[in-house]
Amino acid sequence: MIGGVLTVSSSDEMVERELLCSDPSAQRYRYLMDFLFIINEINRDPARLPNLTLGYHIYDSCGDPRKAARSVLQILSGTREPISYGATVPSLSDRVMFPYFFRMVQSEEEEYIALSKLLKYFGWNWVGIIQFSDSSASRDHQLLLKYLSREGVCAEFSIKLMEYSDENFKKNIERRNIIEKSSTSVVIICGDISSSTSDELGHIFDSIRKKTWIFSSKWLYQQDTMHFMNILLNGSLIFLPNRFNLSSHPKLRDFYDNFIPSKYPEDKLLEDIQMWQFSCLSKDEHKNDILETIYYHALYNCSGQEKLTDIPNYLNLYHSASLIHAVDIMSVALQDMGNFLSIQTNERIRNNHNYNYQ
Repeated sequence: MIGGVLTVSSSDEMVERELLCSDPSAQRYRYLMDFLFIINEINRDPARLPNLTLGYHIYDSCGDPRKAARSVLQILSGTREPISYGATVPSLSDRVMFPYFFRMVQSEEEEYIALSKLLKYFGWNWVGIIQFSDSSASRDHQLLLKYLSREGVCAEFSIKLMEYSDENFKKNIERRNIIEKSSTSVVIICGDISSSTSDELGHIFDSIRKKTWIFSSKWLYQQDTMHFMNILLNGSLIFLPNRFNLSSHPKLRDFYDNFIPSKYPEDKLLEDIQMWQFSCLSKDEHKNDILETIYYHALYNCSGQEKLTDIPNYLNLYHSASLIHAVDIMSVALQDMGNFLSIQTNERIRNNHNYNYQ
């Protein structure tokens, strides 16, 4: 049994004491499809887990920490070693604190090492740094300064943009003036992407549009839900993990195209994707009412043949390779455990047999 916790939907305010999961991301739903695809491929391979069928439990955290923690605890009740396909927090590399945690992506720290070397290679030794007020920005900022100094790269300015409000408006104007008067042509962005951070960048866009922006790879994770970021990101430099080549899994595209509502009418998350992405009516009148009355989203009758691959950005390959490899490695570990137990069992039987007949 393999468990997975993915963030497909967004969490909304509590409705009647229940968490409302809404606006599912098609790009992140693809990771669930990748999960199902590799599970099916493993079960079809007679050499993998012979005489066994690999099962799974998948949970949508809806981006809510409470729901995510509850889902993880449910999974850990039957699975000991978690493998992450997207966690990049540097502290997770601490083998003392997290001895049984594994991941398929490099730490953010590795990314800043590479970034610092890239700056040195191009002779960009005079840069500006913008950080936000989110929890990760300070950590990212400290890591960045650490590795910039190692490569002899200096920061002309390092400013923190505050969330837009009347109180912070004057402070952000002052910070924008600092950027406009700076001589550097390269600006590095620290922190996670969110609607507030993108708004903050939008307010200073005119000040730095002639400069080269550098973003970390995590900014791509919300690309499908923040279309207006494309304007801000245009012409910038961004780090990207290795992309997954569809040609290495020719069955994958067919798997996506055949996962349609008419074949999987009981898949409620797929139904939500169809409602949000194709404006399809659901059989659930309550869900229809919520989407039409709360989110003002007009719905219509659909054919049930709508393909996921017709959704813009669905084929964005950001985490697919890491997720598929994570599930694949977990299945190999289960296979090795099964082989080991089989050897141990046979050894005990042989020893008992020898003992009985000595």
